[in-house]
Amino acid sequence: MFAIGDLTALPEAKTAGAAAEHADSVTTNIRTLINGGGELASYEPGPPGVALPLGPSGGASYAPQLGVLGAEQTAQIKGADLMTGMYADMFDTEGG
Repeated sequence: MFAIGDLTALPEAKTAGAAAEHADSVTTNIRTLINGGGELASYEPGPPGVALPLGPSGGASYAPQLGVLGAEQTAQIKGADLMTGMYADMFDTEGG
């Protein structure tokens, strides 16, 4: 049985980013099982962080390895398109 997102009992924030990492791990493991493979991949929670865009060019972010980031960096991470481009690529659709 696999779980992703808010269903997990992992010691990490329940965020879309964490759920995306869970989904990567789960899909890898399902492929392994379908192909008759052996050992399944394990998931390790990443460090806490947050990106809070305020419109397309504002906001603030925090990542332990980088510290506090301002509006410009936050817009580059998430604010410009709220990551819709990344998901459009993931699902092979037009977006952004």
